[in-house]
Amino acid sequence: MTSRSAPTVLDPQLATQLSSAADRVESYLSRAHLRDGALEGPDPVGKIHWRITRFVRSHLPFLPGEDAYRYVQAQGHWLQGLERRLGTGPAEQCDRRRAWMRSTADDLLASQRPDGAWEHPPILGRKGRVSTVEGSWGALGLLAAFRALGDGRYLDGAERWFRFQCEQAGFLEVNDGLAARYYSDSSHRIPNVTTMTVWVTGELFRETGREEFLRDTPALLEFLRTSQLESGELPYALDRPHFMCFQYNAFEALDLLEFARCGSGIDVTPVLVPLCEYLTGGVEGKGHCRYDCHRKWPEVHYWTAAIGAALTEASVHGLVPAADLGRRALRRALGAQRQDGGYPFSRRNYVVLQDRRSYPRQQAMIMNCFRLAAARWNPNAAVSENPLSGE
Repeated sequence: MTSRSAPTVLDPQLATQLSSAADRVESYLSRAHLRDGALEGPDPVGKIHWRITRFVRSHLPFLPGEDAYRYVQAQGHWLQGLERRLGTGPAEQCDRRRAWMRSTADDLLASQRPDGAWEHPPILGRKGRVSTVEGSWGALGLLAAFRALGDGRYLDGAERWFRFQCEQAGFLEVNDGLAARYYSDSSHRIPNVTTMTVWVTGELFRETGREEFLRDTPALLEFLRTSQLESGELPYALDRPHFMCFQYNAFEALDLLEFARCGSGIDVTPVLVPLCEYLTGGVEGKGHCRYDCHRKWPEVHYWTAAIGAALTEASVHGLVPAADLGRRALRRALGAQRQDGGYPFSRRNYVVLQDRRSYPRQQAMIMNCFRLAAARWNPNAAVSENPLSGE
């Protein structure tokens, strides 16, 4: 593939700031939310909770009852973020991170069902269901632990999830492609869980060398290609094109960029290039990620970290000339960090409200995105090759 823009994304000062901020998030999460090996705490998910009750709890923190959940997705981002920091810093810190990784990965295995699935936390309407988001991030987290610790149990756990997805949940035929199911018992055709599945196939191939894991990847990519809008946006669902547009597309771009680094030889640029071009319209003047295609507010901090990381990674590989946009978004996200190292969730909800609660799942995403982006802005860790050509 010929680069579309010069991949010169070097800013040592920003790299240092991102690395330092990620370390502070890690320290905060370990103090505030790491319980018996896993991240645990409240979450903003839920139709009524998202719209109303999370703001009540944010502004009235003394209310009784604790909505503490252990999302598998939170553990996956935590494990990846820890893996990205191994090998740097004092040996004592690296040893502590490895110990955390082992505890979290062991907790994931303990909560995994014999058939390979993880059940959704007890949220109304989702309790006990098997979601591809949770399963994919369980597998990705276990694969990070396998690379870091060399324990074959973690690779086995990731493979068990993938077998469940292929053999029990199955895929949905859409035109000439395949879509991953959002839940194992649903028929929603949703691109964001499909990009996660594509990434999992690449990671499993990279760790095992077995091409069987790539059997359905071209069909999954075909679903994404035929679903993509003229603007380059991947719709939230085929029957609901616009929903939190730029944050979902930022994570979808990161999924495909990570897949491309797995060395499968499968070209993702037909989907990835227009997707990254679409993302350039998602950064507002002061740097925050737009809420959707039609509204700029509210501002959600982990979305801004994600779009900053995605545009940085896309610029490194010459997909879009968006280094300045990536830098602007990341600096905006850096500026929202609290003194204790943690992050509030959002601001300017309904114009005047804020959600100041501490959500571990989303803060683990910020830590992971900052560490990915820090490596790209660091001239000593710059990407020297373009792995996106499919060669």
